Amino acid sequence: MQAISVDCVIFGGGVTGLWLLNRLKTAGYSVILLHQGALGGLQTLNSGGMIHGGLKYGLSALSHDEQLDDMPALWQDCLAGTGEIDLRQVSCFSTHQHLWAEPNHRAQAGLFLASHIINGQVEKLSTNDYPSLFRNPSFKGDVYRLNYPVLDPISLVAQLALNHHDCIYDISACKWHIETDDKYRSTAIFIHHGTTQLRLKAQTVCLAAGEGNQYLVKQMGINATLMTSKPVHMLCIQQDSLPAFYGHCLGIQRKSRLTITTHQAQGKTLWYVGGTVAEEGIDRDSPAQIQAIKTELAELLPWQSLQGARFRSLLINRVYPKERSLMAASRAHVQWFANNALIWPTRLILAPNAAHQTLTAMAQHGTLPRYEQTLNLPLSRCHLGQATWQTLF
Repeated sequence: MQAISVDCVIFGGGVTGLWLLNRLKTAGYSVILLHQGALGGLQTLNSGGMIHGGLKYGLSALSHDEQLDDMPALWQDCLAGTGEIDLRQVSCFSTHQHLWAEPNHRAQAGLFLASHIINGQVEKLSTNDYPSLFRNPSFKGDVYRLNYPVLDPISLVAQLALNHHDCIYDISACKWHIETDDKYRSTAIFIHHGTTQLRLKAQTVCLAAGEGNQYLVKQMGINATLMTSKPVHMLCIQQDSLPAFYGHCLGIQRKSRLTITTHQAQGKTLWYVGGTVAEEGIDRDSPAQIQAIKTELAELLPWQSLQGARFRSLLINRVYPKERSLMAASRAHVQWFANNALIWPTRLILAPNAAHQTLTAMAQHGTLPRYEQTLNLPLSRCHLGQATWQTLF
């Protein structure tokens, strides 16, 4: 059995695990990232790529917490190549998002309020600057521009993994387990695959595997339920004449009634539709959910023809820490058990905050770089995943 010592082992190859990998290696730590299946993970790859401060969850989710307020600028610096990770090569679907409200006074008032809460990030547009979707005389209302980008999640994952493929491994075909002591301290990770037998010893183990985190903590002997799921029933609409749009419709409950992002699948334009209608549609079958979202679109965007469009729905299971309100979360969730960090970002925008909290705690624990980077283990490499909608039609 080959024994290997590293500073940190990360479980999970979504944006959070990959961002942490980059930050740890930049800080001089030796790292191995273990993932099951295609790199990116279902939750990351099936996100719309929106960087946002919580408006889609409602006005109550907006916060002036310093850590969340700093995130948009941090992402913008990275995309410009001047931040903590160089993301200049990441494809950006849009440099901004748009907000509009359903046609009633309460929703319009909520939109006005939102524009003032997110001070400096939102501007009301003149009709000449409306996105093409709203340049229709049937639209009566206001459109605001939210200065948060929309990224291609696959491109983001690829860029975060670039130059680190020699320490990212797919263990889906392996037998493996985590060994802990009676205080839940990870003492070793054993991996078996064919004739390969590895014993990894790490100063710190980071659990950033999304839905897989619950399985990992159970392996460590922690039987408490630490995770909750929040599934959504999303809809994909394929039609060549759909205009590119990335934005939210604010509803009477002052949260996103409808969220739309635009993508290309097999050379055709596709809308990826979520929002409250997706959250409330988890008990509907596919035909019922398709009809529910058609009804929403007919009410909110009645001038947009969907003639000849094709529809497919998909259920996405999103997971979060159990004892944490998603609506109020203004920072990532990082919980420690001995030398194990249990990590959920709660939002894509907070992945850098998750890494920051983890590195800060490691320094406070006295966990400094100690081991040389181990390269080219006899394990399979991860291939880049794709969004589910790429193969729906």
